[in-house]
Amino acid sequence: MYKVWGKRLFEQQMALNNDKPLSKSVYICDDKIQVVSANGARTDIFYENIVKTYETEHFLMLNSENRLSLAIRKDGFTKGTYDDFKKFIFNKSQVKVL
Repeated sequence: MYKVWGKRLFEQQMALNNDKPLSKSVYICDDKIQVVSANGARTDIFYENIVKTYETEHFLMLNSENRLSLAIRKDGFTKGTYDDFKKFIFNKSQVKVL
């Protein structure tokens, strides 16, 4: 189920980006996660707005109450580890990773 949904979302995002590779930087802050796209667009996801988290083979998926979804690569951390991040997300949002 999640793989199909993720594939559709990826295809939609590629279409919106004129079929160019998607590029974004994700910054983990004390009060929010900030996503900066290659075009400079910024999106903030506040921890208290996270309503669901779940793992896929390669990603941690975060869903917020305003219907934003964020896929974070498990092997993409430049500081800290994925396991540390999972604990951090739970402490900030109180939403268990499924």
